[in-house]
Amino acid sequence: MYVLYWRGEQGVQLKYIELQGFKSFPDKTVISFGSGITAIVGPNGSGKSNIADAVRWVMGETSSKSLRGQKMEDVIFDGTSIRKPLGFAEVSLVLDNTDKTLDIAYDEVAITRRYYRSGESEYFINRSDVRLRDIQELLRDTGLGKTGYSIIGQGAITEIIAAKSSDRRALFEEAAGISGFKYKKDESLRKLNQTQENIIRLQDIIAELELRLGPLESQSKKARKYLALRDEKKGLEITLWVNRLSLLDEKIKKGASVVETFSSDISIVASELDNIEQEMNASLSKTEQFTVQIEQLRAGSTEQTQQIAQKQTQILVAKNDIEHAYKDIERIQNMIVDTRSESAKDAKDLEQKEQEAGNLKQALLELDGQITELSNTGFRHEKVVHDLHGRLDKIEKNIEEIGKEDTLLRVQLSSVEQNEQNQLKYQNDKKQEIFDVEAHLQVLEEQKVSLETMLLDISEHLQEDKNIRNGYESKKCTIVQKLEEISRQLAESNSNLDRKQNRLHVLQEMEKHYEGFQNSVKTVMTEAHRGTLTGIEGTVADILEVDSQYATAIETALGGALQNIITDNEQSGKNSIYFLKNRNVGRATFLPVSNIRGKRLDNIAELHAAQGVIGLAAELVKADNRYTGIVDFLLGRTVVCEDMDSAMALAKKNRFAFRVVTLDGQIVNVGGSLTGGSAARNFGILSRRNEIEELKISCSSVHDHIIQLKSKASGQKEIVSEIDAQICNIDAHIRVTEDEQIRLRSDLLHCSDTIDTVSEQLKNLNIELQELLTQRNSTSEERTGLKERLHQVEENLTAQHKFHANITIELNNARAQMEEISAQCHRYQLQRLDIDKNIESIRIYIENLMNKQISQSQSVAKLNEEISSYKRQISTFECTVASLESEKVELTQLIKSNEEEIYKIVAERTKIEQIIQSLRKSEKELYERKEKLSRELERYTSVVSSAQTEKEDIISKIWDEYELTLTQAQTQCVEIIDYSEAAKKVNSIKASMRALGEVNLTAVDEYAEVKERFDTMSAQVEDLTKSKTNIEKIIHDLTTQMTAMFIEQFGVINMEFEKVFKQLFNGGTAKLTLDDPENVLESGIEIYVAPPGKIIKHLSSLSGGEQSLTAIALYFAILTIRPAPFCLLDEIEAALDDVNVVRYAEYLRRNEKTQFIVITHRRGTMEAADRLYGVTMREKGISRILTIDVREIEKHI
Repeated sequence: MYVLYWRGEQGVQLKYIELQGFKSFPDKTVISFGSGITAIVGPNGSGKSNIADAVRWVMGETSSKSLRGQKMEDVIFDGTSIRKPLGFAEVSLVLDNTDKTLDIAYDEVAITRRYYRSGESEYFINRSDVRLRDIQELLRDTGLGKTGYSIIGQGAITEIIAAKSSDRRALFEEAAGISGFKYKKDESLRKLNQTQENIIRLQDIIAELELRLGPLESQSKKARKYLALRDEKKGLEITLWVNRLSLLDEKIKKGASVVETFSSDISIVASELDNIEQEMNASLSKTEQFTVQIEQLRAGSTEQTQQIAQKQTQILVAKNDIEHAYKDIERIQNMIVDTRSESAKDAKDLEQKEQEAGNLKQALLELDGQITELSNTGFRHEKVVHDLHGRLDKIEKNIEEIGKEDTLLRVQLSSVEQNEQNQLKYQNDKKQEIFDVEAHLQVLEEQKVSLETMLLDISEHLQEDKNIRNGYESKKCTIVQKLEEISRQLAESNSNLDRKQNRLHVLQEMEKHYEGFQNSVKTVMTEAHRGTLTGIEGTVADILEVDSQYATAIETALGGALQNIITDNEQSGKNSIYFLKNRNVGRATFLPVSNIRGKRLDNIAELHAAQGVIGLAAELVKADNRYTGIVDFLLGRTVVCEDMDSAMALAKKNRFAFRVVTLDGQIVNVGGSLTGGSAARNFGILSRRNEIEELKISCSSVHDHIIQLKSKASGQKEIVSEIDAQICNIDAHIRVTEDEQIRLRSDLLHCSDTIDTVSEQLKNLNIELQELLTQRNSTSEERTGLKERLHQVEENLTAQHKFHANITIELNNARAQMEEISAQCHRYQLQRLDIDKNIESIRIYIENLMNKQISQSQSVAKLNEEISSYKRQISTFECTVASLESEKVELTQLIKSNEEEIYKIVAERTKIEQIIQSLRKSEKELYERKEKLSRELERYTSVVSSAQTEKEDIISKIWDEYELTLTQAQTQCVEIIDYSEAAKKVNSIKASMRALGEVNLTAVDEYAEVKERFDTMSAQVEDLTKSKTNIEKIIHDLTTQMTAMFIEQFGVINMEFEKVFKQLFNGGTAKLTLDDPENVLESGIEIYVAPPGKIIKHLSSLSGGEQSLTAIALYFAILTIRPAPFCLLDEIEAALDDVNVVRYAEYLRRNEKTQFIVITHRRGTMEAADRLYGVTMREKGISRILTIDVREIEKHI
């Protein structure tokens, strides 16, 4: 264990950090810090940044990636080739809280985090168990913690610049001191959401209850009114129906006589219509013949007319083609003239362009000569400049070397003169010093022997304690693993039990309320349970027990019969039917035990032998012997098979004499029809009962298992508690022993170091005493030589500076001549490019003219050929026109002959059409008479039929509604004075009854229960609403306070940022702005900066060093406004140049409010440090801490 103590000022600061088993620090290592700047240095890979990771980790970091690992287990020392891995990592951060910055009643606060390989974490404050949340609460708004700015790595420097404006908020919220308020607001929002969810859940339940309240209350009020209306309706309705039947009998008798008379008249009119129809058919036949002849003649004329039109069109087309041909000949001749004229013009242009191209080529040759001459001259001057640069570089190196020598000589001369003055004083002091040192050395040797003896004893005791503790830890680890496994099993069992109990409760509720049954069955069973109906023994589903594997088949086989109600006798069934009828709640089937007898199939043994047969359905269920007849009646002639193929084979073999059902619910019915597909409506009633029984058994088993697990866990926890107590006692003893061991080692180390130092000092003193006189003479000679050498160096340096000035003037002149030559050469090159472009343009133009002339010659020849072609076409078109004119005259004569023949036929057809018109008039009159008679016949027939139907309907209604025959109904008539008013009264009563809806006599109790739940939950909603209002007020107050604080602190930070930026950059401008000033608490934050002499539009335009220095300026501004108790900076100045590193270090020195711990490689930072710690890795994979004397560093620097 390596312990480094620093005794500094009291106040809010980091006193020391203790690491054990954390990454590359397997041994207990304590690093103490004081006020000011502490620098941690060391080579790459030595473990410096692991110290920053440890501080970040102990303050609550939960991301393994932020700690440069893949998983959290990576923070535990993983062993080396010679050392075993450790089982846990522990880091303690000890803070001086004298001024009570941290809200805790201790002057010293030790925050500890411990992590085991098993994944278990432990957190302590002053060795008391706490939660991670407690540590985060303690550090909130102090600048410390996971979201604070007390630990700044190189990645954070890059991130604050590259981040989106919205991602910078966390830093500014911490700096503004509102992160604690934000946490409270988030907690309030979470409570608000929970409250709102509870309100919504309760409101949903209340809404559901409210929907039930209205109907239940209405039903309970309307039940009595319904019964009174029903009795009154019965008397009036029966009397009206009987009276209506009497009227209908008279109406039927009278209507039958009228129907017979109309039937006779219709027969006479039908005979007359048949005669007229025969005459009309003969006349129509002749008319059709004449029409066919006319159509044939007209078709011929139409075809001839079309031919004439076609010929005329062809003549016009031919004439048009002739006219167009003459026009095309004229157009082509004009084109030939234009082409020849254009060709002559292009020949002149061609000659002119060729001459112009020749002139340009000559100019190009002359320009190339001038460029070559200038290039040669430029090469000569470039060589001169290169030679001068070489001479100048050599002189500058000489000046630099001579200057270094001059500085070194001056420093040496000053040192020699000071030594010469001190050497005389040393001679007088040495003798007394040697005497004192010899006496001190003897005392130290005695102390060392005593300390070694004590350290050996205490090390042996400490190792014994650690061995005992490791044994306890190993035992505890084993028990904890068992306990975790028990906890996991217990959680799984509890979850499993909850699921099963919830499922059981749902199924029992469904069973209790007969879910899946018809409303009529529900009503009967409910009333039976209440005692209103007697003799009810249950439903078919209630009396049967079925194995799960047969449940689907049995449910399918029974179908609706599952809901049949079993009664003890026939009278109980009748009473239940009357009850259902009176309540108007539907129909149900009742099975009296005393009446129902079933018969099973005879050939049961033969059926069992068939392939795929499971058995007779009646044999696959269990029921009380009392219900054997009902079971046989329902299932005695149904066979269960494995699948549809075996079912079909069995049914065919037995000629479809009985029903067969498969295990998955498909049916082969008697006679051969098939039923299958989706499940039946009552599917699941038997399965539900089986599942209820299975769930009861399963819940009981799981509950017993949970009790066993809890008992087992309790025993293991007691053992763990005992082991923890033992470990705690041993730890206390180990800490005391280790502290003593540390003290002894420190004393022994100090004593040994002192002995070595004193021995060496004594030896050196004797040597120094003998050599002092010699050194004084040598020093004097050295001083004289240094002065002479310094004079020579100064003369040489003056000569070199003069020579440097002359060479510089000559170099500037040569550069000016080169620039003039280069400019002239560039101008010539531009002229040459212009000439090249002109030559190329002329070449393309000439080439186009030559191609055009060739094209024009070919075009003229082609046009002459087209003229000849058009002349031949004109001759052909003229011959065609003469032939078409002759054909048109012949067709005109044929059309005239057809029209004369058509005129004669039309005259004959007109005479016959007049006869047909007369017959149709007579036919129309007879049809109108027949139709009139038919309508009357139909009307009277409909009246009789309607009356007969109405009579039958009334008789059926009397039976259906009241189960009375006509004779019985006549005896129950009441006295009615006005039948019209009575009918209105019945309709009014029916409307009133319909308005009442379904009457539920059980609604009163149900209404009271629902009303009670409604009132209770309404009160809960009211309480939650008040709570919601209070939370919303808290959120509003927090938001207002956060907004005000953020605006104020953001303005202060902005001003300080600009100030710090100017100090670090020696000028420039910087500011912070909000993206959305109207939404302060959500707005992103933009950073705008401009170093001296630069205009920056975006931060990415800054160099890497400028970006780093900008981010450092921002962090320094925040630390100035809101100082953190301490700040750990991990190589944040790595990208800065030496000048800016010095400014950075100077700023650290000026900030006295914050304790700085810097991990660095830079000399400027080291020079500013008050103390230095070195991190080494002498043993591979294991980091160790060394104390470095700042004065020694300054001496070597």
